[in-house]
Amino acid sequence: MSHLFGVGLQVEVNKINNGFRMTLAKRGRVNAHTIGAVFRELDTNGNGSLDPAEFEKGLAKFGLFPSIVQL
Repeated sequence: MSHLFGVGLQVEVNKINNGFRMTLAKRGRVNAHTIGAVFRELDTNGNGSLDPAEFEKGLAKFGLFPSIVQL
């Protein structure tokens, strides 16, 4: 399990962010509607927020497998 703090944590977050953007771009035009649709797809219990399990499953669904970060 990774223990990332400060710069290391930011680097990992940036990798996830860039990977997610690239994955969305492959699906077509990225706009607020697209992002909203993806969010609703990931929010499997429909409560309007992503819990850690939904977030992790969602990233995996898009082929993004971040290392676990323990704060």
